[in-house]
Amino acid sequence: MKNKILGLTRLLKEETGKIISGEIELPNRAVATITRASVSNDLKTARIFISVLGNKYQEEEIFRTLKACSGKIQHILNKRLRIKFVPKITFLKEKYMEEEMKMEELLEKLEEK
Repeated sequence: MKNKILGLTRLLKEETGKIISGEIELPNRAVATITRASVSNDLKTARIFISVLGNKYQEEEIFRTLKACSGKIQHILNKRLRIKFVPKITFLKEKYMEEEMKMEELLEKLEEK
């Protein structure tokens, strides 16, 4: 079962990335990257973690767009993936990248002293 979950997670990450980069119009001048995905043990839900390179406003716009287009993205996934049930996806903000950037800023400040 673990291999099935890992395979589905990888497939969802790849296909969702293709959809977002090619079929969904995201706000200009911001870059959204899928950093990771996770699928629940019962295979009914999936979380897609997104990192945004841009300012706070751009990040909010991207998540607003993804939320508005989530039905369309889900529909495309349902057609593309050849599995019985496609997990319901949810987009979440990647916090690890944000924490890493804060740590780098702190380290830079320490180096300046």
